[in-house]
Order: sequence, then structure tokens, then C-alpha cells
Amino acid sequence: MFTACTDQAKFEGAPAADALEELARVRDAFRQESARACQTCSDSVLEEMARRLPTRAEDLDAIPGVGQRFAERYGEAFLEVTRRYAAGRSGATGLRCETAESLRRLEKNLTDLGKGNRMLFQPRMYRTGSIDATDIRGADVLGTLFRGGSFDTGDSDEAVRRHVTEIVREANREYREKGGFDLYLAYPFVEGRLSDGFPVRAPLALFPVEVRREKGITRVSVDGSRDPIFNGTLVLANMKASGEDGPLPDPTLEDVSEDGFADRLARFYAEAGMRLSWAEPGPVPFRGGDADRMPRYSDGELQVLPFAVLGRYPLYSSCVQRDFASILSGSQVSGILDRMAGSPRCVPDISGKRIRERDVTCANPLDSAQERIIAALDDSDGLVVQGPPGTGKSQVIAEVVTSAAVRGMNVLVVSEKKTALEVVLSRLGPLSRYCMLIDDAGDKDAFYSRLSSMLSAEAPCAVPDLEAATEEAERSIGVLDDIAASVYVEK
Repeated sequence: MFTACTDQAKFEGAPAADALEELARVRDAFRQESARACQTCSDSVLEEMARRLPTRAEDLDAIPGVGQRFAERYGEAFLEVTRRYAAGRSGATGLRCETAESLRRLEKNLTDLGKGNRMLFQPRMYRTGSIDATDIRGADVLGTLFRGGSFDTGDSDEAVRRHVTEIVREANREYREKGGFDLYLAYPFVEGRLSDGFPVRAPLALFPVEVRREKGITRVSVDGSRDPIFNGTLVLANMKASGEDGPLPDPTLEDVSEDGFADRLARFYAEAGMRLSWAEPGPVPFRGGDADRMPRYSDGELQVLPFAVLGRYPLYSSCVQRDFASILSGSQVSGILDRMAGSPRCVPDISGKRIRERDVTCANPLDSAQERIIAALDDSDGLVVQGPPGTGKSQVIAEVVTSAAVRGMNVLVVSEKKTALEVVLSRLGPLSRYCMLIDDAGDKDAFYSRLSSMLSAEAPCAVPDLEAATEEAERSIGVLDDIAASVYVEK
């Protein structure tokens, strides 16, 4: 679980003056080029940009007064400014080699290497996931992949057309919700067993496709804006099976020509420790079945099969892994992540630090270890709390939220599991009415209902002045410390 506290006044108060001035210069430059340019970009729009510092084109859509036409024509110029200031605000730094290497190791640990991953084992076609390309009547797979051709579902029966439509619809839904378009034409496949006996029936190369629909007919062609790739997940699984460790090879397939494709494919996997050979270009109908129904392959025996499948193949096992890949593809990283994943550093010992009452604001009793954690957050921008179940970690997070809220801060709590968020929410008590639990991005009704409840909640009462009570508690603790010192002093 991850908890971040942000100062409302600092992060959502007055816009950054330097950013506002630079954004105004960008707008004025456009207006000098054309009298009609950027007329809709008012001072209030610039102030909102400087306040929010958007980093993506989608972020501009959330700013009142910014229309789609403005974002398409001028958005990138303004985003160049806001991205720079947003990076400075987050303490961004250059991506160092040791940090990148640590992130690559962590990314490998996030990869799903089980049989449930279609990048490793595909037992059959799925209704909203994949279709055998040979079932699409007249589909010229090799011409589409290597000769700039395309194919459509016009000559196929209604069931096939409906099947392809459902796959495309699901791919578009995933793109809207998760930001990744995972529709590919997979060709060829490999079947057999890795050196540890793990069964595989996996695509060897994935060609990104784009689809166009007209009058119920779907046309498929290769997407030239994205590179074809080899199966990096399969390479990682083979490294694990053979007990090897090291960097993953770049899976990008840059030069795509029909004549040399088989040689490039065999060479890539040979360098990864997988010996492949194939003679029949195909494609041939997909032959599925569970692992126990495969032909009897010995450990390490792999056979290339010219199957061609149109389907969704997620390159990342989770959104977190996708984020890791996005970070590694850039040149900057946040300061917190750099310090966490970079070279080892000295962590100050806080166990002996005296905790004052004014350092910790809590709604429930805490033990000394929990108090030290909350107090340490004032001196650190990153802290890892580790402990077995039942040791009060959720209680600490709830008290961190309470302490930050008393000081006028906003808090974001992120967890992989919904149950963990619900536990923290329940421990917040009356404060929970001012919180939003967002657990299902697809359930818009629940989101708006929770948002309405939060906005209609009564305004919180003023924070009471605890200074006098804090000073009295400090004096009492001081007296007790003196007594303890006199009792346990060595003579």
C-alpha cells in the first residue's frame, strides 16, 4: 500500500508565476503568427494550466475552456512548458544507469510467468480475445504482414464477423480504461516444453494492427506507427527455466521483410538460448488443447508452428509493469524513485529519537513504534513500513491520513487490493465521509454517487487549538522521564 500527502496550498493554490509567464509567451507567439490563433485561451485558462501543470493531452481536456480543437492544434506547445515545471515540482532527475538496472530487475519480477498468460500458453480461441486468422475467409496473412496488404471480414459468415467485432470492441475498451491497445496479429507460434518442463504454446512475433469498420465489415492492416516485437515474456520464462539471469534483449523487430524474417526470428531466440527451426511458412489452422493433450515433447524441445491469430495479447501483466516500461523509455525519473531504486544509501536510525506530542496528531492510541513512523514522515519523503499481519500497519496509515488532514493536506492512498483500502477507510471513522474510494474504473455510477456524497457532506468544524493540551502533556512526560531516570540510574 502506498500513501502520499500533498500540501493543498502548495500544489493546488496560486499558479506558479514563472510557469504562468512562460505559458503567456507561448500564447502570444501563436497570436503573432495569426490574429485568430489561441483566441479562446484566456488568462483564466493559462492560470489553470499553471496551477494543474498537465503532462498529457488528456489532462488538457479537464481544464475548463480548453476544447478539443485547441488541444489538437496548440496543446503540445503548452504541454512542453507544463511538463518541465511538473518534473521540477516532483523532484525529477536524470535516469541513472544503476536506477534503470534496478527498475529492469523489478519489472521482470512483475511479469506473470504462469500458464494463464496467453503470451506463454494459449489453449484455445477466446470469444473476446482471439480468432484464428484462417477462419476469416480470404485473409492473406503473409501479404498483410510483409507486403503492405490487408484483409477484411466481408466474405466471412456472420459468426466470424461478430467474433472479430467483439475482439475489436474489447480492445478499444481496454485502451480507454488502461491506455494500451493490445490488438496484434500473432505469427508464428512455438509449441513444446522449456528446459524445466514448462509447457508453452506461444506467439513468437506480434505485429500491431489497426482496424477500420464500415457497414459491419472490419478491415485489418498492419499499424505502421508501432513496431512489431518478439515475445519478451517467452524469453524471460526460458531464462527462468534455465536458471539464467541477465538483461532481456530488445524485442523490437525493426526490419520487417518476408525473405529474412525466418532467419531474424531464429537468430533472436537463439541468442536467448532457444533453438528454433521451421520450414513451412503457412499459415495453418490453429491446433489448440490443454497442456496435457499436447504431443509428447521432451524437456527443451520446441517446434515452430505457422499459426496466425488475430487477438489481444497484453504485453504487460499489470498496469504497474506498464508504468515501469514507460519510466524506462524516458530520460527522467522522480527523485523518490531514484533514491529508492538507485544505489544503496544510509538510512538514518530513528529508533532513539524522542517523539514530542506536537509531532504526532492522532485520533486513536498508538504505540511507540507507530508514533515514530508518523513523526519520521516529517523528515522524509519516502518511508517503507514492514511487518507481519496484525501489527497495526493499517492503523498507522489511517493515523497518517488523520495527521495530514489536520494540517490541511490532501492524501492519496493506493493499494493493490480493495480490501486493504476498505480497512483503512473503516479505521478513519467520521473522517471517512470526506474520502472517496475508487476501486472500479468502469463503474461510473458508483463513482459519481460517492463524489456527490463527499461534496454534499457538512463542512468540517474548525480544528481545535491543541497547543495548551500539548504543552501540558509535554510537561507531564518530562516529569515522568525524570522519575524514570532517577529510578533506573546506575550507582
